[in-house]
Amino acid sequence: MGNGTSKKTAPSKQTPQKAVRRGLDKTLSITILGDPKVGKTALLDQFVDNTFFKAYAVTKKINIRTRIIENEGKIYRLMISDIPGEEKFKPKNNEHITLAHGYLILFDLTNRDSFTHVEKWMDEIKKEGVLSPKIVLVGTKCDLTRAVPLEEIQEYCTKNSLSYIEISSKKKIKIHRPFFVLSSYITAAPSVISSVLQNHQQTPADSIIHNLSATPNS
Repeated sequence: MGNGTSKKTAPSKQTPQKAVRRGLDKTLSITILGDPKVGKTALLDQFVDNTFFKAYAVTKKINIRTRIIENEGKIYRLMISDIPGEEKFKPKNNEHITLAHGYLILFDLTNRDSFTHVEKWMDEIKKEGVLSPKIVLVGTKCDLTRAVPLEEIQEYCTKNSLSYIEISSKKKIKIHRPFFVLSSYITAAPSVISSVLQNHQQTPADSIIHNLSATPNS
């Protein structure tokens, strides 16, 4: 695990039009979870549209966006679901959690409560009956003064075998990395995941997924 200094999985410079002409290898469903105001929509807007809106707007319904990427020589369509963080707007039967291939759980580095609530979002996935979910933990607003010590985050990720990445949507810091890292995790061979996780006690949490991303897809 690290504070974003580990090996980078760079986004492809290939245009979506060229990628489509080559043919899609797979569609990956990714669901973004986290408390209100942690920056779920801001991350998605930057990743898909390269835009950032200063004014906060409450997400009242599931926001689904798509983007085509090239990762490790493969072409993927990412279908990304931004789930409302407020309890009153959350769907009762959430197939976007049940059917997702992987998850980004976001918390605000300037808001300690949002980090404490990561466990709640982990439980939300388990409650939907998802076995062995593929999750990347994302700390947002890394350009601001942090309220959650890195050591505490490292300890939590080590305990739960999570990869961790810090981003800033406002400053465009590591916006692509969570999606590319999670895509590599989703498409990695099960034997590779098992092998890496067996050595987890000797491996920093942020290195787990980056080790996977350096391995050819199955």
